[in-house]
Amino acid sequence: MFDLLLSFIFASGSEMFCRGICKRCQTKHRQNVQQSIRVKFKEELDDGSQYLSSQDWFEAQRTPREKLNAAMKLLSEKFEPLQSQLTRPFESLGKSMKSYYLKKADECVHMVLGIIAPDQESVILSALQSKTMKAETDITTLTAETDMTTKSIISAYHNAADGRTQTQILSLIANDHTKTKLQELIPGISTFKIDNARKHALVQGPGLILSQPKVYRIKLTKPKLNHFIEFILNPTYSSIVGFGQTTLRLSSNAKIEVPKIIRNVISSRIINTYTAYCLENDFPCFSRASLYRILKVCYASKQKALQGLDNITASGLNAVDILHKIVSKLEAYGITQGESKNLNDILHLVNQFLKFEYKMHLCKLDGCVDHCTVFGLSDPLEPKFSSACSHTHEITCDKCSMVESSIHIIREKMHSVFVHVPDSIQEELTHDIDVAEKDLLDWKKHIMRTLHQDKAKTEVLQSMNSDQGLIIMDWAMKYLPFQFRETQSDFFGKRGMSWHVSCLVTKSSNEDEDLDLQSYIHIFENGSQVWFSVANILLHLFDHLSVSKPELKEVFLKSDNAACYHCSNLLGFLQQNNSMFPIQVKQYNFSEPQSGKDLYDSKTGSCRLHMLKHTNEGNNILSPQDMKMALESHGGVKGTQASVVTVPNETEAKTRYKIPQITTLNNFTFTEEGIVAIKAYSIGEGQIIGNTNDINLSIEKVRKMQVLQPFCEGAQLKGKVSLPKRTQDTTALEQDQQEAIDSSMETNCEENCAYFSCPDRSCNKTFAKSCNLERHIQVGTHTYENTMPGMDMAITIYAEKTETMKQYQNSILVENQQCYSSIDQEDDKKGWALKSKRQASRFSPKVKDYIKSVCVSCEKSGNRPDVFALSEELKKVTDENGQKLFKQCEWLSPNQIRGCISQFLTKMKKGPSEPKKSKVCAEEISKTEVDDDALLEVVEMLNESELGENVCGLVSEVFSVIGT
Repeated sequence: MFDLLLSFIFASGSEMFCRGICKRCQTKHRQNVQQSIRVKFKEELDDGSQYLSSQDWFEAQRTPREKLNAAMKLLSEKFEPLQSQLTRPFESLGKSMKSYYLKKADECVHMVLGIIAPDQESVILSALQSKTMKAETDITTLTAETDMTTKSIISAYHNAADGRTQTQILSLIANDHTKTKLQELIPGISTFKIDNARKHALVQGPGLILSQPKVYRIKLTKPKLNHFIEFILNPTYSSIVGFGQTTLRLSSNAKIEVPKIIRNVISSRIINTYTAYCLENDFPCFSRASLYRILKVCYASKQKALQGLDNITASGLNAVDILHKIVSKLEAYGITQGESKNLNDILHLVNQFLKFEYKMHLCKLDGCVDHCTVFGLSDPLEPKFSSACSHTHEITCDKCSMVESSIHIIREKMHSVFVHVPDSIQEELTHDIDVAEKDLLDWKKHIMRTLHQDKAKTEVLQSMNSDQGLIIMDWAMKYLPFQFRETQSDFFGKRGMSWHVSCLVTKSSNEDEDLDLQSYIHIFENGSQVWFSVANILLHLFDHLSVSKPELKEVFLKSDNAACYHCSNLLGFLQQNNSMFPIQVKQYNFSEPQSGKDLYDSKTGSCRLHMLKHTNEGNNILSPQDMKMALESHGGVKGTQASVVTVPNETEAKTRYKIPQITTLNNFTFTEEGIVAIKAYSIGEGQIIGNTNDINLSIEKVRKMQVLQPFCEGAQLKGKVSLPKRTQDTTALEQDQQEAIDSSMETNCEENCAYFSCPDRSCNKTFAKSCNLERHIQVGTHTYENTMPGMDMAITIYAEKTETMKQYQNSILVENQQCYSSIDQEDDKKGWALKSKRQASRFSPKVKDYIKSVCVSCEKSGNRPDVFALSEELKKVTDENGQKLFKQCEWLSPNQIRGCISQFLTKMKKGPSEPKKSKVCAEEISKTEVDDDALLEVVEMLNESELGENVCGLVSEVFSVIGT
């Protein structure tokens, strides 16, 4: 209390002391004293052990100037105290006072900097000044730019043409200022406009320009579009492909990917059928022009007729058609319409799977029996042609199993209705399904062999060295003479000119992955397409390459399975003289029969087009010399050289050199010990065929070619061919694709979660808050606008329907999966994809006599018999008692009938001949298999001889018909 009293007395004295100063300073001094007393008194009440000392009170009463002087005195004894504080503006001071204050400020600053960084006061001070000036400059610039940007936006707001544009412009600054500030910047603006601008910035983005959506008048209504698109996607008119996609483009250039569709009927017939269907059911449809436009935007590939298909594939496709006909007959005899539709859908899937998708399933080492090419092409009876798999085959593929199981299901349905089927029809159905099953499984095996043999070329190109090359060769289709102005008499009876194409692929001198392609064409003036001509072509080609490409030391040969290539004579000639060739042959790989398309086919097409352009310029191509001139005109075809040669085939010496079972061997490697032959590429160690020393296969006996016009020396241009890419793991690709889809969906979700859209897809309302969306849904005031043109709507519906079709196919697999897995696989044995041995069977005399009588009657009438109709006739023809004339074992296929007719016609042309010595015919060999290789070789020679006679007979008949 004593100290408190002293404080009160001192405060009173202080107040008396301050009476002589101004009122403002007196009030300030009183407040400071009272505050100090209040604080000290409060501390004394809170803690009784501490009392306010007079020294502490004195420190609290010191002015800032006194504190500065005291602090500077502690730092330096030489510091002269600051005499006064600056209370007036600095600019109003005199020169001496300005100098005094600047001096004291500089002295204090340097003194403090000397304590912080001794001897570096100037450096620190300069850095501080630079930093301060830069910050002030940035603030000034930013403020000026912000002001200019805001002014520009406000100016653009006032100049906007409509309220929608004003909202888009205002959304740029709507969230940067308060509503009050915006109303000050833009006088007269309402809070409603500010709210709309902020909503636009939240939902669409600040300043995002949105054009007014177009509202189209609906002429193509959804019900009618659905009706027509469902009609054209009927399996009768459209078929979905197992793989591949088609990209459809909307009017906004947006792309929609749909599964690949093949349209089986042309557009005009689809429209005719649809209009008739609508007329019958009293359903209003679009006009024909609209229907054409819908079919145009809903694009699908058109089914076309094909020529030159390989026999095995054509037989497999025909087998599917036969099975469809069997299912139709079974529906007539008792199975339900749903079962018939299910079977037809399964057959359609089998057809599409084998045509497009099965080749993508095949792999060299796979855990599925239907996929593993090593397991499927290994001979279980001959270890030399077999390779062991390092894995088990426990995986099953539903689609691959569907090929065999579909036939099994049809058999079960057929046996279930046999009670209602006549015996004669039962016999026909059983025969048809047996033939279809064989052809269908042969097609599946053919696909595996084809894909595996093609890997020979791929691996050779990937492992080829700079001193090696790959020669791919084949005979082109004979070129018929062609004139710029051709009369009718010149058009008929032309004789084609033979020309042989050899494509040499070598490694490029550059380091890129492209390969060099050089083509060599031999145009024959005389000569046949036999092994003797091929041997002379290789001799001439090796001599030319040894000069033009001296770095080339070894070549790999590849060709199709034509008899002039795949024969014992040519292979024996290459092996016997390989060491004497200027370029050695290391390997000869043959493609799968009926699957020999390669580089020479594309090169042949380019050459034919070049010659056609030459004739269009007023030239004629009537001889091999004209062909060479046409091929070399205007610089010639890039990377192609041509020569005119002649080979006298009458000088060919006969040889008896034979390779056992050569038709089953497809890959040959030439070594010093002999030829290493294998059935399937790189499967098994192979069989060694010893060297031969046949004088008739020597180079002196074979080299008979005469070069009339050599290759052009100046043609040094080379073509390019890309190196085949290695296939990637399909599973990994699918996973990556799925991850990409998932990430895109997440991105879209993140982008769209900033606002709430109406769940009604036709309503275009969006809301920034969920409560507003709930109120909208409760009230039900939806806003509908048609912002999509009618054709875009058609494309969208078409895409949805095609996806539904694909899902339906997958559902068929799932529904029948249990049935597939329960069926025992007959082909899950080693070597199931190898060629099966054909059993030779004789035609019964009764069948021969019947076909002969048909040929005689057709010869009299001048009509050629229809082999397909005759094949069906053999199944149905009866005798006078109504019994079938031929048994099931006597029925013949169209190909068998065609060969038999050709043989009869050839004999009829030759006339009666004298009886010859006993001749063994291939048809007279029993069905039992034999192991005698010599006998099998004789049978093979007889088959080749008979085939040659048949071909000669057909050719002679064709020319006789043309002559008449």
